Amino acid sequence: MDTKISRKVENNLPNSLTDKIIRRKITLKEDNIQGITFKIAETTNELEQAFCLLHEVYVQEGYANRHHSRIRLSKYNFHPETTVFIGKKGDKVIITCTLFPDSTFLGLPMDSLYKTELDLLRNQNKKISEIGALATHPDYRKSNSTLPLLLNKITMAYAIHNLKMDNMVINVNPKHSFFYTSILLFKQIGSLKSCHHVNGEPAIAYSLDLNSVESNSKIIYGKQSKTRNLHQFFFENKSSCITKPKEKAYVWDQKKLTYFFEDKTDVFSTMSKDILNIVYQQHLFFIRKGQKKEVLKMAA
Repeated sequence: MDTKISRKVENNLPNSLTDKIIRRKITLKEDNIQGITFKIAETTNELEQAFCLLHEVYVQEGYANRHHSRIRLSKYNFHPETTVFIGKKGDKVIITCTLFPDSTFLGLPMDSLYKTELDLLRNQNKKISEIGALATHPDYRKSNSTLPLLLNKITMAYAIHNLKMDNMVINVNPKHSFFYTSILLFKQIGSLKSCHHVNGEPAIAYSLDLNSVESNSKIIYGKQSKTRNLHQFFFENKSSCITKPKEKAYVWDQKKLTYFFEDKTDVFSTMSKDILNIVYQQHLFFIRKGQKKEVLKMAA
């Protein structure tokens, strides 16, 4: 990269003294994961554990009231390409987040607060997805700071390579902002607001340009030591604890849909019939596509 251009790009990145101080605290310890694996939640058990963990953490933090189902999900989970990521210690889900792809029929959870800001990206023909529903089991929050970075690594890689996204957006409590701005290089796109999804807690909207994040991270982290070099961590080093599919993941079937959206929750009953039908037709497309693949395998 030309030196003048490089300096201009760096000046537009979060690179204040505070950012630099925060980055000095990064210590990557992938050799201390101790049997924890990161993957997409596929089975009913994995999905339910993720939704249960999210529910319990949100209740404990005051972000949500306790629900009789003891799981937390919404209509946005019904999008067939919504993907739940998990970290497991043995068979126990200890950390989770969800990637919600944008759509004309559902939109994104953030639209309720930041539709104007998101529409600016949409009007630039940006393909966007929202990262949310983040939760870590209390026993693992301070044991290894590499865990949330590994979860972000699999999520970001999936958004870039599998879904071909341009931007990943998020709204977070201001107390967590430094992690996304100073470390992950998100940029603020929306002002401080009260978020009704988490019992009125404050939130700020951020966006990460997935087309430039690799080059930007090289500028910021390229000369850091191995234990602080997030450019190498995210884009060069292979993490043996991560299992990422080569294609788009579709984990649903009729039994799971009924179980989570009708039996365990009332999500279906809160959606209009028109939208419900549109999303259900999307699911049928993926189900039939999967069945066709199985037929082809059997024929081969």
